[in-house]
Amino acid sequence: MKIVCLGTSHTFGTVNEVDESFFKTIPGSLQSYLKDNGIQTEIYNGGEGGTSVFSFPYKILNFYNEYKPDMFVIEVPDTDKVEIEITGDISNIYIDDQDDYHPIYSRQRVQTENWIKGEQYAWPYKKNLAKGECITLMHSNIAEHLNKYDDPTDIETNEHIRKTIEGLPPAEVENFFKKIGHLHKALRKNTKHFDLMVNYLYFTSLFTDNSDTDNTNYLTSLLSIINTLKSLDCKFIFWSQCTKRYLDNHLYKDTFSNYINKPEYWVTGNINWCFIEWAKNIAKEQNINHKEMKGDAVHYYPEWKKIFVEKVLGPEVQNIIKN
Repeated sequence: MKIVCLGTSHTFGTVNEVDESFFKTIPGSLQSYLKDNGIQTEIYNGGEGGTSVFSFPYKILNFYNEYKPDMFVIEVPDTDKVEIEITGDISNIYIDDQDDYHPIYSRQRVQTENWIKGEQYAWPYKKNLAKGECITLMHSNIAEHLNKYDDPTDIETNEHIRKTIEGLPPAEVENFFKKIGHLHKALRKNTKHFDLMVNYLYFTSLFTDNSDTDNTNYLTSLLSIINTLKSLDCKFIFWSQCTKRYLDNHLYKDTFSNYINKPEYWVTGNINWCFIEWAKNIAKEQNINHKEMKGDAVHYYPEWKKIFVEKVLGPEVQNIIKN
């Protein structure tokens, strides 16, 4: 069996700035679980920190073309993401101009038990930003500060940005530096253009968040994921890290729910299930502090991911394979 796991940093595997080895990630734990239950698999970890639901249809096609997997296990990102790409017509850099261009590895990292190819955030001027990051960016005056330096990772720039995004996990801060620096470079360090981008990101994140259009774009992408997987005749299962705000939206209830909310699509058969609430219940059962389950403000330690695989995800995948 070949299985592709797609998702965000929770699938990729990182805690407090440290990228995890394969068997400490959810995909690696899943491979171990299935092996222990008599199912030999090759699992590809295609998680990418901060990725949005909008990227998944073409990711699925690229991974299918490359590996011909039998199944996809997909951590569905929440609605708190904004995608932005500076066109090559402005930056004069086109991703497919690379001598060693690859549809997957030129854009992101892929990890298996035996190898790692590509790098995270490799797509030069396409970035996914959390809406909270976009709002922070608006109030930080980073544009003026970045233009003082040729290198956006200059230590003084870093310290300035750190003060504007206090509270984020260190790994997320580092990724924030890289993403903003790349976008700044793509705009040729033009302050006016950078400010326009910052205003656009701010407006989109604050004034259109959870609007009907925002939810429709998200749900249409989710439906596209389902239809893409069905067209490939692949087995699949979805799971989520966070609660789903769109479940209360009237467009979801009136228009999309019949096509998205099917028990066979979602782990435990319940679209409402999410890792965070599951972890809180585990903490309550074991009489431990939920915050102590996490290595930073966002990411859980590998042992809890392993328990999630053993108790929840693994048995579901096992049943799908056997059936």
